[in-house]
Amino acid sequence: MNKFIRFSLILSFLFFIFTSCENETPLEIDPPEVPIEKPKEEEPEPEAPDTEYSGHPFLIVTKEMYPALREKASQEPWKSMKADAILRSKQEKANPQTWELNEYMGAAALAYILDEDNAKTHARNVRDAIGLHIPQLRIGNTWDGVLPRMGALFTAILALDIVYDDLTPYEIAGCEAMISVQITDVSISGSWADAQR
Repeated sequence: MNKFIRFSLILSFLFFIFTSCENETPLEIDPPEVPIEKPKEEEPEPEAPDTEYSGHPFLIVTKEMYPALREKASQEPWKSMKADAILRSKQEKANPQTWELNEYMGAAALAYILDEDNAKTHARNVRDAIGLHIPQLRIGNTWDGVLPRMGALFTAILALDIVYDDLTPYEIAGCEAMISVQITDVSISGSWADAQR
């Protein structure tokens, strides 16, 4: 299958899943009649969890959407896309082309959501891809030197948002720094002078 088609399918899957979850409306059901009883003694409030909710992910998906996404991935065509994402997450290349890096990070982030038992492994795959390969991107001042590389950086931002809670603050800061350095490296000359304005 053509690499562009596979990438397009993954992006289409993500777009369909994310937009369909947002537009779902709850069923309208009349509330059951409840007999009035004497008030019971108040139960103690549950203790707050030890960790604060980080607020991640929030860019294109939220944790509340994960169960619905996992449910959809149990049937075709999403089942095949899940299998493909898990397989791709396991096959990092030593020196990937920009489009391969883009596909790899997107697949690892999708696998993180859908492959709950191995989520930490997929989170580490995203972290490693950002740490090892993002610094090697060379931003130029032509279409080929800017657009594909910025696409990879965009995917890195989305993937980092998704795996955020399974990384340490140190790992997150390192990934954010790698991405930031590359984004600010866009040349303000040539045909892409407006890209930074």
